[in-house]
Amino acid sequence: MVTAAALIMAAVFASFLFTTEPITKAIGFSFSAGVLIDAFVVRLTLVPAAMAIIGAKIWHHPRWYDRYIPDPDIEGEKLDLRLTERETVQVTDHERR
Repeated sequence: MVTAAALIMAAVFASFLFTTEPITKAIGFSFSAGVLIDAFVVRLTLVPAAMAIIGAKIWHHPRWYDRYIPDPDIEGEKLDLRLTERETVQVTDHERR
């Protein structure tokens, strides 16, 4: 997605090179080069490399911030854990009787 969007934007900005005004040509060239450098060098090379070097610490946030961040249970793992805990409590209660 990033690559396709960058190529489209670069093509649009590069089309400004076909005008007769030198300022518009310079702006089109600089925007096109900037978009390509941002997309290919920064977003597809430097950011993933930095994330790989930093590792799991990149997702760290302070404990006090936990109350502001929702904790969605998308896969239902917490629900499964609660249900299995409830079943084990019911089985142990039933065995005690």
